[in-house]
Amino acid sequence: MAFCDSHLFQVDELGIARHKRDGESYAERLIDGVALDTTLHWDSEDICYIIDPDDKEETVGDRVVTTDIQEASKNPGKEKGEGKYYRKRRIPKKKNKNYPTKPKPKTPWHKRLSKVAQELGDIYEHTEEITDMKLSEAYEEKTHRDLIKRKAEDEKILGLWEDIRDNNPGMYCVVEVRTPLNERVQEVFDIDLAGVDRTISYRSSAFWMEWWDANEEDGRIRHTMPTNVKKKYFFTYWNRIDEKYIWIPLGSGPGDKPFYLNASWIPPNLPITLSIFERWLDIFRWDLIEPVYQGIRWNDVWRTMDRMRTGKDREFVYYEGVRSSYVNSVPFIAFEGDLSYNKEKERLESYMRPSMGPGDHDFYDNYDYDDFSCDYYSGY
Repeated sequence: MAFCDSHLFQVDELGIARHKRDGESYAERLIDGVALDTTLHWDSEDICYIIDPDDKEETVGDRVVTTDIQEASKNPGKEKGEGKYYRKRRIPKKKNKNYPTKPKPKTPWHKRLSKVAQELGDIYEHTEEITDMKLSEAYEEKTHRDLIKRKAEDEKILGLWEDIRDNNPGMYCVVEVRTPLNERVQEVFDIDLAGVDRTISYRSSAFWMEWWDANEEDGRIRHTMPTNVKKKYFFTYWNRIDEKYIWIPLGSGPGDKPFYLNASWIPPNLPITLSIFERWLDIFRWDLIEPVYQGIRWNDVWRTMDRMRTGKDREFVYYEGVRSSYVNSVPFIAFEGDLSYNKEKERLESYMRPSMGPGDHDFYDNYDYDDFSCDYYSGY
């Protein structure tokens, strides 16, 4: 036997165990036919009745009755222990059967639904719905708390970046390159690793002439610059140890993971995340250095930064080469009076010596001696 009182239960055609009672009491009629799962469900509910010690007992439907006992006798005067006594008023016999408890309705109770039950529907389905709703609310609250926490962390990080900018005027800058895209969503210009334009001149001229004709209306250009572009960002800073400007390509910005700038006087654990990137750009953008559409003119950028940092217009040497890379630090600039000036000037002069062949140059040299289109600046 599954349990000792299995005779008090029966399994219906759907395989549901239900209580089976044959008695006439109200309690037995009430539980007869009820599913066992239903009784277990309600037994597991925590039902508490809180009794207030200040509450007083109340009687509902109190009747006012006399305490006197009335007697009736056929022989008056012999009431005390003599004769037979009868009630003054007989209780009439009822035609219907007298039930000791509440009668069973014509329709079984478990087939009738109260208004509340009709509103709730299936109790199991309703309980599952409430559980899902509670879980959803818990997840929403957690998401909201995480969002508030992340915003607070972002504000703290941005505050540290602002302190770096304010305490080091003219030392940090972000330059934006907006490379136009063609119909095949390809970059029109050949922008290298350092953001310098290496496009063949006739191809650049052909693009701008075509764009001018497509956007000209009544002798005026409808758009000041192309709007279908790919944005790239470059971070540049003044290296106090080597006394020269360094460039760092940032691409189109951070992805899911933050990145860190290995720059002097910047904490190595200070991140740049996607959530703060746009505001971070605003911190290091300069109004004097606008976004460019055909490569960065680093000599203009670094001269503007140096003028802001030192308050002077200094003599400089600048080299752009034909292709930029990290190995040879092209492009580069050196200002007179800095530690890097004599070294970079000597390196630049070695590039210009016609007696030296390609095999005589050190690893810094990236100049193509068969192509004399190299940009070289020296002056103020």
